[in-house]
Amino acid sequence: MTIFALTADQSNTVLSIAEGVDCDDGYSRENPFYNQTRQYGERSGPLRIGLIRSDQLAFFGDEGYANAYSDTLKILREDASIEFEELDFAPFVEAAKLLYEGPWVTERYLATQPLIDDSPEVMFPVVRGIIEPGKDALASDLFTAQYRLQELKQECDAILDRFDCLLTPTAGRFFTVDELLEEPVLRNSQLGHYTNFMNLLDMSGLALPTVFTQQGLPFGVTLVAPAFGDRRLLSIAKRFETMFDLPLGALGESRESLPVNPVASPKHIDVLVCGAHLKGLPLNWQLTERGATLKECTQTASVYRMYALAGGPPFRPGLVLDEQQGAAIDVEIWRVPSEHFGSFVAGIPAPLGIGKVRLQDGSYVSGFICEPYGLEGSKEITQLGGWRAYLKELAS
Repeated sequence: MTIFALTADQSNTVLSIAEGVDCDDGYSRENPFYNQTRQYGERSGPLRIGLIRSDQLAFFGDEGYANAYSDTLKILREDASIEFEELDFAPFVEAAKLLYEGPWVTERYLATQPLIDDSPEVMFPVVRGIIEPGKDALASDLFTAQYRLQELKQECDAILDRFDCLLTPTAGRFFTVDELLEEPVLRNSQLGHYTNFMNLLDMSGLALPTVFTQQGLPFGVTLVAPAFGDRRLLSIAKRFETMFDLPLGALGESRESLPVNPVASPKHIDVLVCGAHLKGLPLNWQLTERGATLKECTQTASVYRMYALAGGPPFRPGLVLDEQQGAAIDVEIWRVPSEHFGSFVAGIPAPLGIGKVRLQDGSYVSGFICEPYGLEGSKEITQLGGWRAYLKELAS
């Protein structure tokens, strides 16, 4: 499904009306919770964006578009909370070529077969020339291509999993109508260089206008995420819209945004750990085997007391809020995949649990806390500043 709209807000409104399971369509799928309309807002906090390696960018001789892409990145880099990293775009390009150079052309032939059989002359010759060979594809060709596509999808999914989204030029060149008529197949292939992989790899994409070239031509980028990443991309786009602040459409109307609803990444949940789950300690595997990654080492606000709880092994600390006699405690923040957060929390034994813990900067994150009754028989270690310091003292 494709939506054309002037703003991310408008796109979200249309999507909220159009989405839903079609029981008469065998390919229809349930929209997951993290992609529902309530998950839309202006994306807040740090962003990690993948960029195509500079040696893999293709602008097909259009210097204006190459410069516009550079200008776009320059504006985005003004936001220090956005991290960029280059990636290998080759598997995406290979998947894109399968769309028209592989057996999937047969799908288009089947959809248009009655017209081709009965009135081939009414179809644009170039389009007919692309579609007609699809009738001769072999089943073996399809399976060979499917096997390769699955390999490429696995590779591309692994790449995307490292980022909040991939950012590409929407098109590498702005072609005139005459240029398209001169070499329609080649030019259309070049127009789809950055997007033809989308459907085959089961991905979602959002095209966002960003700047104009020196010649006054429009340029934009496409944000890419796995399937059901629509609300994630719309929320990122809403944030970017304010950075580029373009007029709306050909009429040049000013932008009127709906009330801002800040949203965080739906892919991961940040979890603060302070004891046996710290990197290298006995229970850290409960994080790493769920695909969690270490985000940062930091400290709590100076309002917590730490206790070495009775029992074990494994030996565990208890973190308790104390506004009057608390101190800053060394902690780690781990990014846990959202789909594994529930199973992680379910395995936490009493008296520990997950609650909101305040950090030095005043922000809050989900993290380990201890119920007061669990402090019976414990030893206070607040003065040591953290669990690792306590373990070091025990070993000395």
